[in-house]
Amino acid sequence: MPFAVVVYFDKKSVKPITDMWQLLDEENISSSFSEFGIQPHLTLAIFNEICCETCEKLLSKIAAKTKYLHIRASHLGVFTNPGWVIFLAPTPTRELLALHQEIHQVFKEDSGTSWEIYQPNHWVPHCTLSMDVPEKKVPHAIELCLQIKLPFDLNINRVGLVEFQPTRDIMSFKFLDNS
Repeated sequence: MPFAVVVYFDKKSVKPITDMWQLLDEENISSSFSEFGIQPHLTLAIFNEICCETCEKLLSKIAAKTKYLHIRASHLGVFTNPGWVIFLAPTPTRELLALHQEIHQVFKEDSGTSWEIYQPNHWVPHCTLSMDVPEKKVPHAIELCLQIKLPFDLNINRVGLVEFQPTRDIMSFKFLDNS
């Protein structure tokens, strides 16, 4: 099963995202990610295999020296391949890009190369709002997603590891609170 290294947002940041998940569910566009145990996040890397013991040490070490990251959700986007995905996209900051690079660097030895679309120079930071949207429902889904008041701030406060299909949180570590 694949494993994703993700960063999570604080409680205040997730409200517009979870509200949109709920609305898209009510409109029968996609199921709410919340019902699958998924929290709003940005995926930094996906690996086909990972050593959880090593991973725990690496992630806790990164979290212990990383301050909360403040980014801005600035626009919506759409992926079309392999299926229709509508997402909220942040404007990348140096700090976010540096964390992304560091994750790939420290995991490379034990976990190998991550999926290509998450590798540095290929990665499009995004928080998924809806996946596998039927093509005929895409215009309505976008119309609903445009209700999100952009831009808004996202505060990243922890890093974690998620196993998916089915989705299961494995571990997470809080960043240093710099508020």
